[in-house]
Amino acid sequence: MSAERLKAPSMRWIARACQLLERAMLARKRGHIINVSSLSGRVGEIYNSLYSTSKGGLELWTDALRQELHESGVRVSSVAPGGVTDSGMIHDIGVPYPSVIGSCTSKDVARAVIRCTAGDHARVFVNSLPVRPLLLLGLIAPRFFDALLRRIGLAKRNQEKVYRRMRSDQEISNRSSAS
Repeated sequence: MSAERLKAPSMRWIARACQLLERAMLARKRGHIINVSSLSGRVGEIYNSLYSTSKGGLELWTDALRQELHESGVRVSSVAPGGVTDSGMIHDIGVPYPSVIGSCTSKDVARAVIRCTAGDHARVFVNSLPVRPLLLLGLIAPRFFDALLRRIGLAKRNQEKVYRRMRSDQEISNRSSAS
């Protein structure tokens, strides 16, 4: 993800949509805002820094909003999937996700959203493997965690993902210029 794409209004549009929904929900004294972020927003991911930054911002904003709306009747939750393998960024670029850190499908993410609506979950992690211990490790021993991610091949995978994305963006740009 380029810095220009990070500047795109995605976070601003999410915030604006939530503000509009929030007003209606506050008037009714009930409702549920569910933001879908990423595990990459909980611990920075090598060669994915801008993506991690945008998802981390969404995670923190969701946390703050949940606290602000406490006792208002409006619930706020976050769904944080790992690598979604059947659609989106990982699928579209075609770089396999390291199985050792788990993954999920778009149906798993949809089920997590439904789980949020059925209960009072502040955050739901969506991954085929337990990630809480890994996230905790990333917080208490960040250099060890970094080395572990490099060891399991995340750095190579993400470098390849960046290379393919840049090549794809260049091909699109070339086609646009030729038109």
